[in-house]
Amino acid sequence: MRLIYLIIAVLIATPSFAATYHIDELAGSGGDGSFATPFDELSDLPSMSTGDDVYLKCGSVFTPTARWLINWGGTSGNRAVLGAYYDDGGAVYDTNGTDPEINGSTYTEPLDVQNQSDGGHYTGYDGLVEVSSGNDYVTIENIKITEAGGHGLKILGDGTVGGNVGYFILDNVTTEDTWRAGITVESNPYNYGTIQNCEVSGAAQVFGTGGFSPWNSALNVAHSDHAYTTIKDNYVHENYGEGIDVLTFTTSDAGYVTIQD
Repeated sequence: MRLIYLIIAVLIATPSFAATYHIDELAGSGGDGSFATPFDELSDLPSMSTGDDVYLKCGSVFTPTARWLINWGGTSGNRAVLGAYYDDGGAVYDTNGTDPEINGSTYTEPLDVQNQSDGGHYTGYDGLVEVSSGNDYVTIENIKITEAGGHGLKILGDGTVGGNVGYFILDNVTTEDTWRAGITVESNPYNYGTIQNCEVSGAAQVFGTGGFSPWNSALNVAHSDHAYTTIKDNYVHENYGEGIDVLTFTTSDAGYVTIQD
């Protein structure tokens, strides 16, 4: 009987381990996501669980046919990471100077046909890479996002505390030539996020058409009461519209944001 109790106790105490997936555009199809046999498409990822990590091979260029929705998060002790890796006799989870790129195919992705089209481009508000509401403790680092048809990278809550995207870290994310903002955080009442060491250029291309000029800025926090976001050590340059913006349209403020360096 004691042995049975001991086995039950061990099973209860055994932690579950998050998965780590690798994606290399040059890998053959049929991989399992391991370092040895990586996936070759973003769409190869299985249903994700809390704390799972995804690493894109440095030098890869991915052209998704829809927004890449990050619909899982992590915990304070096990963050979910979207980052880069390279091969140096084994997997090195960092950048080698050539960050993996996610490209929106000349502003055509993500496609949002519910919004007005202009000049052959779509003016939707989705992010090419988008973290969805309720997913806390996500780190996105060492990636490049280009030619998004909406926002480049979007952190999107639903305006409620329960749907908040909290404790995110955006580190060394580069966005270039996006139709709307390069990086945007929206509708997160208490997000406690950090945006650092990022570079945003060529954002808010929608302003450059002359035919359709809604609000837009390059890097912003919007509609996020008590956001407590820290924006530091970023390089925001050669954009249309505003550069770094903290704003509201209605009764949702964007308070307690620190912008430094």
